Amino acid sequence: MEVNLRGFSTYTVSPITIPGVTTKKWSKNPVFKGGAQKSSPDLLLVLDSSGSMGSLKDEKSNLFNAVKSCFAIIKYFEKTNSEIALINFSSKATINLWSKDYKGIKEGLLLDGGGNTVFPIDALEKLRRLKKRNSVIVIITDGEIQNDVQALEILTEHLLLGNKVFMFLQDKKDMIRKFIGLESYGAVVSQALTAEDIIYSVINNL
Repeated sequence: MEVNLRGFSTYTVSPITIPGVTTKKWSKNPVFKGGAQKSSPDLLLVLDSSGSMGSLKDEKSNLFNAVKSCFAIIKYFEKTNSEIALINFSSKATINLWSKDYKGIKEGLLLDGGGNTVFPIDALEKLRRLKKRNSVIVIITDGEIQNDVQALEILTEHLLLGNKVFMFLQDKKDMIRKFIGLESYGAVVSQALTAEDIIYSVINNL
């Protein structure tokens, strides 16, 4: 399905105006504090594009806000010349492998919603084989994940490898309780209803 890109075209250059974030000069700081300095991490975006997320044509939908936040987060990681990978998931997963093709990643985000919410276990495993450590994994979903037990297992494995995991639940239900245990391994698990909530949380916790 084609998506009208007009609503997202400005985000390619300046994703979203947020005082103190998009208007400040970002410095290249070490990430994952403690011990020796490490190189800037790479970014893995895991985006729920199932039918329950709504449509990109609806600016009030969860999907629209999720994609909007992803554009801004990509812009941040472009500043550090990081590699980025993308998984869109619903009933099946679509993968953009690790690269610095930022334009291609942004275009890959523009998939309209459809299908069920099946967490992309195999896709995450494939990307982990290619890059095991020093990654920031940002997951945005409405939380209605059918295979939540398997999702917890693979995310815990990523955390134990030293990766940073952010999981944002875009709902007002109690879905967050299923995943809050990931915080004991260092994840950031948050209910986030706006793009601004997601962007601030990622940037402020790196």
